Amino acid sequence: PYSHSVGKQSHNWPEALAKKFLATDRNGDPAASYAGGFTYDLFNPEARAYAWDAMQKGYVDQYGLHHWWLDCDEPCGGTNNGSYATDWLYNSGKWPSSFVGAAYPQMLDLTVYEGMGAPGKQYEKDNVMLGRAGWAGSQRFGGAVWSGDTQSTWEDFNQQFRAGLNFVMTGIPYWTTCVCCTVHVIVLGTLSNCER
Repeated sequence: PYSHSVGKQSHNWPEALAKKFLATDRNGDPAASYAGGFTYDLFNPEARAYAWDAMQKGYVDQYGLHHWWLDCDEPCGGTNNGSYATDWLYNSGKWPSSFVGAAYPQMLDLTVYEGMGAPGKQYEKDNVMLGRAGWAGSQRFGGAVWSGDTQSTWEDFNQQFRAGLNFVMTGIPYWTTCVCCTVHVIVLGTLSNCER
């Protein structure tokens, strides 16, 4: 699972479930995200603090990480019926995803910012997060965005220029593309699929 989700096999699962730190689906069940995890309700400040504590212990304390690739921060997931998280509920079941779901990436950026990048924190001047999604103001918390997986085709290469120019007009200055795919097109001239 990703930094903003927790799996049933995790030692964090029982407490996260008991304290209702997870987003829920329309049936009130924990919101199933990608790769077998369940998504934290990061609109809840207590859930953000809990998720950050897990990130701190699992990544910062052990490995000294302080730059993040927060993939699947849209977030990825859904009820596997094609809804793709559009039926989720946040803020202890009070806010529907249709109302606030697009701002979830900013809540993830805020989680890391509050944990390590806010004034007085250890990495106040060196806090960067690369995500696949963003929201207005994400740059305040160190959020940068990449365009997501692309294909190594001339058409996708052309679209990346337009996407980047349009994206930076939102006020978020840090944007990048899937470099491995772009390199295939520019340098190698190949049309193969992007491989990580």
